[in-house]
Amino acid sequence: MIFATVPFSLTLTTAPPVIVSQPTGIVIAPGDRLEILVEATGGGIGFRWFKDGKLIDGAIEANLVIDPATSETSGDYFAVLSNSRGVITTNPISVSLSSRLRIERLREELTIEIIGGSGGEVWNIERSSNLVDWELVEKVVLEMEDGFASAMLTLPELDGEGAFFRARSLQGN
Repeated sequence: MIFATVPFSLTLTTAPPVIVSQPTGIVIAPGDRLEILVEATGGGIGFRWFKDGKLIDGAIEANLVIDPATSETSGDYFAVLSNSRGVITTNPISVSLSSRLRIERLREELTIEIIGGSGGEVWNIERSSNLVDWELVEKVVLEMEDGFASAMLTLPELDGEGAFFRARSLQGN
């Protein structure tokens, strides 16, 4: 038996990054956990996240987590993925905060709390007996505290059953 050796070369290469799943826009409430994920293939991928065009310090994973979300969380985000074979950027996504409304009735008091929006934003607290005709009970202005805009109103001595309440932002009106 005769064996011959044939010279050959084997080169292992890393594939360039390819985005498999783009992140999508998100609306969250203040205090919630924000998680943005980008899925990609390719070896040795590095991730860099940006908000409003500025690099986010320490954001170097496939997922970006901000917990809890505050008024500063709103903005446009994207990630840059890179390895030795290439660079690719995700589509930009918009993250916005919605307002959270909590209405609680205890005995003869009604507490209305609004969390979210922006400081100085004006809301109408309104009442209706038929869900069609609404009357103004009071205007409240959101104030900033600990990164959240909020307002709370307590209405004593509610008269009658079957009253409906709502809070309506006047921003943009």
